[in-house]
Amino acid sequence: MEAAGLVFAIPPIVVMCVTVVQELRKLTETMQTANKTLLSLLSRVERMRLYLDSVRALAKQLRDPKQMAVMVTFNDTDYRQTLNVLRSLVDQGAAHSDNQWWMKTYWVTQRTKATQLLRSLQDHEAEITLMLSLICAQSNVRTEKHVSNIVDQIERQSRFRDKYDMLELDRDSDIREDDTLDNANLREPVVDTQSVPLWPGYILREGLSDGTRWANDMLGFRDLTAAEIARTMGFSHLSRELAPVIYHPLPPATLARLESQLHATMRQDLKRCSWSSSLVLPDLNALTELKVPNMWFPIQVEKGYHICLDGRELVISKVGLGTQGPMLYRITETEVYPLERAVMFDQ
Repeated sequence: MEAAGLVFAIPPIVVMCVTVVQELRKLTETMQTANKTLLSLLSRVERMRLYLDSVRALAKQLRDPKQMAVMVTFNDTDYRQTLNVLRSLVDQGAAHSDNQWWMKTYWVTQRTKATQLLRSLQDHEAEITLMLSLICAQSNVRTEKHVSNIVDQIERQSRFRDKYDMLELDRDSDIREDDTLDNANLREPVVDTQSVPLWPGYILREGLSDGTRWANDMLGFRDLTAAEIARTMGFSHLSRELAPVIYHPLPPATLARLESQLHATMRQDLKRCSWSSSLVLPDLNALTELKVPNMWFPIQVEKGYHICLDGRELVISKVGLGTQGPMLYRITETEVYPLERAVMFDQ
């Protein structure tokens, strides 16, 4: 296949990878026991997506007609078949995810198929890596070191974050006979409130009205940011220092929907607390300004929420806010659901 053909052939496979990753992650996060088979498959599919995106991006940069003639092998039918079989395997498991005995039996009986899928994903990865090297070899600006850097970055991004003490999987590890790991092997998430940035939303005020919170009317607007105040008052040299840097840009509508879901969850948790109306609930714009998008929102001594931005979703841990049910949740634009564990990739 010519490099130009890759640009059009790869996107449908990437879309399939995204769907499979979403379904695999949700199943893994909500199962009562951590299943290494699922974690291995999840990591492999995410790595394949990243490799395909890199190949497509590099192929688009080959502008010279001679470079466009580079021949690589890419049988999208094989990739589709692997992903379809995997999705069917996951869908059958998800249909009975509330029956833990059935789930354990199911994954034992499907071990052979899961192992074959892992081998297929490894073969696909080897093919894609070869494509990456061939395309870079045809480029005047790409070097072997550049390929190595891409591979290293993909390896990092397809690993799970250790924020919630997820399993660290070796990229070449085989599935063990005891591939269903008891939750006792996973520690409970621990929030280091000394190192995580604080959202100071639990504030008791005496003798001052809500109007302590607004800018002076003489500045023209009541809700000015610090950077705007500096610029309005003539301290333009400070406005650049006070302006935030966005490390995790998200569409405003997406951020607003996540924030709405988060605030609704918090209000429901605290509806019986008379002081809850005085809380200043977290502004998620602050998360996008942090290199590591984690935030601790204390509401009382040893109580609060640990909030983590995970792509276009949130993972929250409720600390000291009840003893019934899971205390870990994932928030999307459309739903909030409890987790047994959080599965998040490095960014």
